[in-house]
Amino acid sequence: MAKEEPLNEPELDAVELLNLRLDKVFSDLRDVALELLSLDATVEEVDRAVVLAIQQLAVSHSSERGDAVLNKDDSRLFEAINAAPDVARRNRWQQLVEKRDNGELSSAEQSELISIGQEMERLNFERLQAASELARNKGLPFEIVCEQLGISPI
Repeated sequence: MAKEEPLNEPELDAVELLNLRLDKVFSDLRDVALELLSLDATVEEVDRAVVLAIQQLAVSHSSERGDAVLNKDDSRLFEAINAAPDVARRNRWQQLVEKRDNGELSSAEQSELISIGQEMERLNFERLQAASELARNKGLPFEIVCEQLGISPI
């Protein structure tokens, strides 16, 4: 008696999977273009933003496979954009802010709060500088690059 194969749900073939992914990509690109046009962006700015979005998609897809696709300059800029204090440092800053707001901050803690705050401001400044340089390199407005990267210039 032959052993029965377990019943599996039908798997998508490669073409169906590709079509699903492309539908999502084109939908996302259309949304980006429409949003930019609503912000009075020029056609050239929309084109550059779409190209950047495609590049970001390629980067994320390639990183899933373990490929390196960024040039050295872009890698350096993205590294600076992604820089942040470690979780323990951010948590300590939050604790000190709460103590300050409650009027319970010692002078030593006030110095520590100022030091951590300066560090965070420096990192944020460097992130925004890198985002600005990336925007220049890609020929896009700074605000659009910040929006696409999910960072706030304020």
